This record gives sequence, structure tokens and C-alpha cells, in this order.
Amino acid sequence: MQPLNGGRQRLSAGHGEKFSRLKEQAIVALLTYPTVREAAEAAHVGERTLQRWLSLPGFTRRFEESKSRILAGTVNKLLRNGEAAADALVKLATSESTPAAARVRAAIAVIQLSLKWHSLSNIERQIAELQAAVAQIPQGRRVM
Repeated sequence: MQPLNGGRQRLSAGHGEKFSRLKEQAIVALLTYPTVREAAEAAHVGERTLQRWLSLPGFTRRFEESKSRILAGTVNKLLRNGEAAADALVKLATSESTPAAARVRAAIAVIQLSLKWHSLSNIERQIAELQAAVAQIPQGRRVM
């Protein structure tokens, strides 16, 4: 397994600084490798140490923030390419040259995605209506 630091030895500046650097490397490793054991090995920390870090609120918050940033990038890419993907699905679903099984799968995907979008739109509308209704309740009468 290739170490995340390109094979270089750990730097040993201040203990706190090294600790922070190691935690950052561990987060990168957790995002890169499929198991905690492999991530620990790649980050040059013990598996038990990494397990312990995963129970620390600050570490898990930083790990979750990193995952959220990655997911946000993925979602943005999907949004930028969503129309082309939808067009491709519709073409597959409606083209006579597409094998029947692929047309059926594409049609099912189009229907499922349409239903999900409709459902999410309704939920968003209902939340907005509830928020507006709560805003109309005088402050002293709200029970939360």
C-alpha cells in the first residue's frame, strides 16, 4: 500500500502540529481506502488509534465536513450534466434501435426519477407551508 505522504518520513515539528497533520492524513486515508485498517496503514497510524479518533467529536465533525464537500462537488457535477443525462435516458427509452431490455430499464429510470422529483417537490412545498404557518403563530403561543 502506498503511503499518503509519497513515502516520506513523518515530519516531527511540534507534537501538536504533527498530531494535527496525522489527523488530516487519516481523514484523507478514510476517504480513499475502503477499510479503517487500510486507512490507518496508509496514514501511518495504528488502527486502534484511528478507531479512537473516529469516536472524537472534533475528528468526526471534520471527517463529515470532508465527505460533505466531496458530495457537494459530485452533486454539482450531476446538476451541470443532468439535462444531458435525462436526454440520453429519454433517447434510450424511445429509440427503436435500442434493445428492448435497455429501453425498459431506461423507461423505468425516467419514471422513478420523475416520481422522486415530484415527491421531493411536494415535501419542499409542505415544509415551506408549515414554516409560514409557524411564523404566523405569536411567539408566546409556540410550543417547541
